[in-house]
Amino acid sequence: MEEITSRSLGFSLNQYEMVSLLSGQWRGEKMSLEAKRALEKWNFEKDERGRIVIGEREEFRFEVQEFFTDSPLARLLLFFHPWSEGRLKILKINFNQPLRPAAFSRAFLERYELKTWAEIEELFSNEN
Repeated sequence: MEEITSRSLGFSLNQYEMVSLLSGQWRGEKMSLEAKRALEKWNFEKDERGRIVIGEREEFRFEVQEFFTDSPLARLLLFFHPWSEGRLKILKINFNQPLRPAAFSRAFLERYELKTWAEIEELFSNEN
């Protein structure tokens, strides 16, 4: 996860940080030691409802501009770093959906092929 965020966004977030950023849940009973260490580096601001609206770690900062109704889940998230900035808007999210019959089928893998980072970056830079 860290390599993906570092190469695509210009800053690194581990899996715990990425999930926490999107879910708004930065604490849990079963946190790994890695997650606890990562959490120690963060500073947060909360709104009147106790939801995290701003988070900062070193040069990285995020702001939640909009939440899904009655939840800590970010709908519109802004992020800032000296090398990049952007926004992420989640249009729709569903929980506890019934599984599709072929949800764990490997057939979809036939359409995919392994790519190196150089090949992925080339795909990103190709505007067509």
